[in-house]
Amino acid sequence: MQNNPGTELTELAYGCGFCDSSHLVKEFRSLTGCTPTEYLQSRKPHSTFFSKGSKLNIIKLHR
Repeated sequence: MQNNPGTELTELAYGCGFCDSSHLVKEFRSLTGCTPTEYLQSRKPHSTFFSKGSKLNIIKLHR
């Protein structure tokens, strides 16, 4: 939702394996205490390092 603000909640629910958006919202609320929309409105944006296709850089130690 943060990366693609125009994404419909129903589309997001289907993509996450839920049968409809109400089940997604219910599960999200049970974990966070608020709806996905309330969560995004009340919190600072989270890091997009992993959600934008970035890969971890492996640091090799030279001995």
